[in-house]
Amino acid sequence: MLSITLGERLRRGIEDDILAGHLTPGDLIDERALAERHGISRTPIREALLQLATLGLVSMRPRMPTRVATISAPALMHMTEVMCCLEAEAARLAARRMKPQQRKELQALQARAVTAVEARDTATFNEINWDLHLAIFTGSQNGYLAAQARQLRLRLHPYRCFLVRIGDRVARAHEQHQTLVQAIVDGDGDRAFEAMRCHLRLDSEQFTDLISLLPAAGGDEDEAPIELAAGVGAK
Repeated sequence: MLSITLGERLRRGIEDDILAGHLTPGDLIDERALAERHGISRTPIREALLQLATLGLVSMRPRMPTRVATISAPALMHMTEVMCCLEAEAARLAARRMKPQQRKELQALQARAVTAVEARDTATFNEINWDLHLAIFTGSQNGYLAAQARQLRLRLHPYRCFLVRIGDRVARAHEQHQTLVQAIVDGDGDRAFEAMRCHLRLDSEQFTDLISLLPAAGGDEDEAPIELAAGVGAK
């Protein structure tokens, strides 16, 4: 088994903090605090942050504090369009290529979500949602597609989590997942493709809700990055 560097382990830890909602877009990342927390020098911290900056997850600018990257409203729309294409194709391939055990595991994830939906537990639902989509990426049996889809989903995850919290969208998302999972289990690639595309696209109502309810960071109104208020991601 290949060993991973300390910087790589730290990168994964920061990714996990973003996934869990402990770090949200616009949040300051204190290198000194991270070094003290892990009892290490700032060199591997810097290595981890540079990796995250390359992925677009962290913003690092000269003489500016390092922050979790924000996404402008136009970029959010464009990235969502690409997400729809990538994940819909992953679903189509998964329907064709998933192994029997992988299909059972996908169904098990969907079954686990029932309790979270009934309890309106968005934090648990968001965790299951992440695992479910990653299971579909893996099931596509296309490693490059899976890696690209995961990277884009990680960037958009805090925003998708926030959308789920609006109204009764947990139940709606769960229903869409059920349609998607059934299509994949049935081996119907075309139906899986369309189910995923419909699940991910932002209709005008969703997009305006997201823009209006999330505080902006100032600057030009049309290009201002969208920042999540603390605690709106999955916990």
